[in-house]
Amino acid sequence: MPFDETYSLSADFKFFKLAFLKGFRFKQIDLPVTIFDTTGASNQNRIKGLLENIKIIKETNHLASKIKLLPRLYFVVVFAKLRKFFKPSRSSK
Repeated sequence: MPFDETYSLSADFKFFKLAFLKGFRFKQIDLPVTIFDTTGASNQNRIKGLLENIKIIKETNHLASKIKLLPRLYFVVVFAKLRKFFKPSRSSK
């Protein structure tokens, strides 16, 4: 399954979601497999990434799962928007 590149921040999320829905299973391993930059694109565009995740869940999940997951994600989006709104600008520090 190729990455759906229409999702600039959530292509990996959709890939793993579809793999899981097709029956692939994953196992947690207790060793680092990657190092990532917490100041990267996903964190700089957190709201956009969350909105992409919501769109993917709407495309892929069944109704019961949508009812369970979407309200939580919408809450996180609202919280992220409020946090961004009230966050002091760097110039005021």
